[in-house]
Amino acid sequence: MIKLARTTALIACVAAALAACKRSEAPSPQAPQSSEVSAAPHAFAFSTAREGEAPRTVDDPALLALAKPILDEVYSGYDEAGRCWKTEAEGLNYCMELDRVDRVNAPAGERLYLLARGSTADGGHPTPGLIGAFVLERQQGRWVMLSGDARMNYGAYGNAPANWKFVKVGPSDYWGWLNTHGDVHQGYAGSWYIVLAPYGKKIKDLAGMTAEYSDAGACNEDDKVCEQKTSDLDSTLEIDTSRIQDKVFPLRIAVMGKNSGKTLAPQTWEFTFSEKNWNYVMPPGYLLENKEF
Repeated sequence: MIKLARTTALIACVAAALAACKRSEAPSPQAPQSSEVSAAPHAFAFSTAREGEAPRTVDDPALLALAKPILDEVYSGYDEAGRCWKTEAEGLNYCMELDRVDRVNAPAGERLYLLARGSTADGGHPTPGLIGAFVLERQQGRWVMLSGDARMNYGAYGNAPANWKFVKVGPSDYWGWLNTHGDVHQGYAGSWYIVLAPYGKKIKDLAGMTAEYSDAGACNEDDKVCEQKTSDLDSTLEIDTSRIQDKVFPLRIAVMGKNSGKTLAPQTWEFTFSEKNWNYVMPPGYLLENKEF
């Protein structure tokens, strides 16, 4: 749950992180298959309780050698000392680290999925980090970009969320990345879900719904009445891979914790997918819908 200590941990975790293409139609799915690069899960429960995770960076020489020629073309060069790619956004200098590399076999050929996260020491609290996500296909011996976005804004304090999960989001071999990103404002803390996936030549966030919320930090010290009425809500997200008739799998989000001082039994909502807007639809009554932070 998000308590005052957790709010502090969230800020500390963010601070620790400091240490485009080819198609225009709707996304072409990618086929799953285990590889020497990474074994991609088909579905799993993703919890918001992840504050103990240290930021992970790809440091395997073989994976770096695979990704480097591609990212060298996208960004402004590789910084050997920082082990990251340099780029600029909104007048700030960012350092892009390789968060993960995944490779699968698709009907048209082998595909490569790269996810990079960027940080800057030049910004303040409202400054986002950067995410770069790319899908490439091997054609005639070379990697060709199918979809990509080099500078997507996520995070706070100049840092992007780390430790992304590579997931299958559609039955016809449609793959993407899953994570959360959050912030704290005057004692109100929370995070949102992110589901990034190819959409034509670009990468689109299919999610954006609130994942967790706490207002405990907004109470004055020793204000017991305020503390008794606080909310402290977490959630878990599961991709419902049983719905193979859908173009994109629905999400099942279970919310648990305390709402306005009352402890709740876990409640689950299903987020169906809109093919027209190419994103998930907010279900009626979702407990975290109007929680602002």
